[in-house]
Amino acid sequence: MKKIAITAALIAAAVGVTPATSAAPTLGPHAWVAKVSGSTPLLNATWGLAFRAPTYDVTRNGGLAVAGTARIVGNKVTFHDLSGSFACRGATQVSGSYTWRILGKKLTFKRVSDACLGRSSVLSHTFTRID
Repeated sequence: MKKIAITAALIAAAVGVTPATSAAPTLGPHAWVAKVSGSTPLLNATWGLAFRAPTYDVTRNGGLAVAGTARIVGNKVTFHDLSGSFACRGATQVSGSYTWRILGKKLTFKRVSDACLGRSSVLSHTFTRID
């Protein structure tokens, strides 16, 4: 019986099937929050981040700060700001790419490339899933 279970596991792995109980964590559709303090007064706030493919919203103390699109491939996300009072402006600052990692209810980002100082500053903090 043990040999059958091992064989089944090897076949499942070979064809890319994963057990239903080992679902990989995802960015959305979820909402996340991070409290930033000890930074510049403009960034000191409670920041919310909500993903609803293919869009995302960022809030600052409950008010909309940025709306845009997010391209998620594996553990890499590219943010593309479209609107909002905190949206990054200019050709080199509109998009930023990050790798992400979820452990339990905690989400962290690591900057791959991003010329937008505000976005990279906020995303350098740990977010907690709230939904």
